[in-house]
Amino acid sequence: MKVAVLTVFKNEADVLPAWLKHMEDKVDYFLFRDNESTDEGSEIVKNHPKTVFYEKVEGEFTTSMWDKLIEEAQKYLYDIDWFMISAPDLFPFFDIKFEISKMELRSEAPYNCIETYYPNFFFTKEMYFRYKVDVEYKEKIKHFDINNYQFFYNVGHKMSLLIQNIKHKGQRVRYTKPKQEPPVIPKKTIFKSNLCIGHYRFRSPKQMKERMILRKKVNPDRIGKKSFKHYPTWDWFEYLISESLLHKFNGSFKKEHLNKITLENLIRKNKG
Repeated sequence: MKVAVLTVFKNEADVLPAWLKHMEDKVDYFLFRDNESTDEGSEIVKNHPKTVFYEKVEGEFTTSMWDKLIEEAQKYLYDIDWFMISAPDLFPFFDIKFEISKMELRSEAPYNCIETYYPNFFFTKEMYFRYKVDVEYKEKIKHFDINNYQFFYNVGHKMSLLIQNIKHKGQRVRYTKPKQEPPVIPKKTIFKSNLCIGHYRFRSPKQMKERMILRKKVNPDRIGKKSFKHYPTWDWFEYLISESLLHKFNGSFKKEHLNKITLENLIRKNKG
C-alpha cells in the first residue's frame, strides 16, 4: 500500500522544512501546487527526494486546485492505495499507513475514506509576552517546531481527507465548489475515527504579521467579506488567545477537547 500527500501552498517556507521532516517517513510521494509563493518554499519542496510533482499555479486560491494533483497521483497510485489532501500547516498525530492498515484489518465493511479531527494550535498571548522579553525563546520560536505549541482548540471541522484512490465507474474524487471541504468522493463510505491532525495556522509574530500584510495588500476590497470570515481584523495581535481559554496538549486528545467552536467566537470570548 502506497500513500501520496497532495499539497497546495503559498508562502510557507517557515514551516515546510519541519513539515517535510514530520511527514517523510509516513508517506511515499509528495505532489505540490504552489499558489504564487514569493518565498523560497518552491525550492524547499522541489529538492525533497519524495517529491514527484511540482507546479506553480496562478489566481485566487480555491479547493479545486487539488483536482489536478488527484489526477497526477494516478501515475503513482493503484486502487488499493491512498492519498491525503493536505497543507504545510497540518501535522498528523499518527502514523498514516499504520492507521489505514489497522482500519482495513478490523473493519468488516470496506471504507474509502477516514474522518479526522483538526484541532488548531495557537501562538498564545502568554507566548507573545515571553517572546518579547526572552531572547533565547525568541530565537527558538523563529524555527518552527510543533513542540513549541502546546495550546489548542478544535475550531476546525471533522473532515474526510484521507481517501482511498479507488475509482468508481469513471468517477473520481473532485472538488465542485471553490471553497468546498471535503471533496466529492464517489460512493463514499466513511470510517469514523478519533485521529487528529494538528493545524498550526497561527504561528510566530513575524509569520503572522507578514501574512496579514500580504493579504491586505492583495485583497484590500475583501476585508470583512464572507470569504475572509476567519480574518475579522488585520491586526495579528487580535488573534492571540489566552491559554486559559485553550486546552493544553499532554500527548493525547480527549473527547471533550474536540467539541467544535468557531474562531470568531473564540476571539470574541477572549476580548470579553
